[in-house]
Amino acid sequence: MVRTATLKPVNPGVPAGGAVERPAQQAPQPLQTGLQAVSDTWFGEIWSRTHRLGEGMAHVGNAAPDLIHDLRIYLRRQCALSELLPRHEGGRAAAQALRKEVAWAMQPLSLARDWDVFLAETLPSLCAAQPDIDREAAMARAEARRGLVHGEMYASLGSERCQGMVRQLKARCEDMRLALGERTASSLYRKLRRQLQAWEAGIRAQLRRAERFNARDQHQLRIEVKRLRYAGEAVLALGPSRKLARHVKGLADLQDVLGGMQDLRTAARLSRDVCVSLSTGKLARRPAAQACRRLLREAQSGWRAARRRFLRQPMFWAAADRGKMARRLSGAGK
Repeated sequence: MVRTATLKPVNPGVPAGGAVERPAQQAPQPLQTGLQAVSDTWFGEIWSRTHRLGEGMAHVGNAAPDLIHDLRIYLRRQCALSELLPRHEGGRAAAQALRKEVAWAMQPLSLARDWDVFLAETLPSLCAAQPDIDREAAMARAEARRGLVHGEMYASLGSERCQGMVRQLKARCEDMRLALGERTASSLYRKLRRQLQAWEAGIRAQLRRAERFNARDQHQLRIEVKRLRYAGEAVLALGPSRKLARHVKGLADLQDVLGGMQDLRTAARLSRDVCVSLSTGKLARRPAAQACRRLLREAQSGWRAARRRFLRQPMFWAAADRGKMARRLSGAGK
């Protein structure tokens, strides 16, 4: 099960700790100020977790898995919002530079998260599915490997390059503020809706041919599902919408199932040098791999069901040019 950092409605007038300070504007539009507040809030969450994890293991303790997981989510949320919103300056080159630095920072975080999930969720499942695996020995070996990976992650988060990545995200927050101020609510909403509609159409096209997907295809689809989900969450944070909430939940269900299958593939890789046979005392690579494949086959039925449920829903963003949410966000309801 993929745990998600809690999403709370934002107050456009109250920046989060560590967020970009915004000067007062005359006659603010709800869409522009709301999206800026979302960006500021999410950046504040990134800043606080990066700062705390950067202090090292002694200052974090047992909170590390949750902090790592939440930091990864907020980084992805902020990147999805950055891709969705216009730029004031810098263009494609600036966007590529930011993506490169975020991808670099995500590598040690993702590896640490892999070991956290492996220890807490998938390794116990493997032991239950394959009784010959020595659970106590496997857990001890996995814990030692996780300690090494976490040490590398702490070193990365305390580096100057990581601090530079955080500064780039803060600069992008300021750039978004300027870009949002250059557009009317109606023109901005039209642009956002067209982009979100294109992302949704691309996901639906992939889901229709997903029976032929390999692991790499599923991984790429999961990335695109997360991007659309987190962008939808940004809009949902501006005000309630039952239809949008249903759409976001459908994306979350897809992400959850795809993430579970990815966790099993990761477990097959991590278990090679961790799982030990009770009967022989040697590494149980083949039994562990067989158990992973069996669990992965069982997960396929949930994946097919999630796909069918999402495709039965009408396209949300194609119809989002009308209705209460559209009138509120585009300023037409005033």
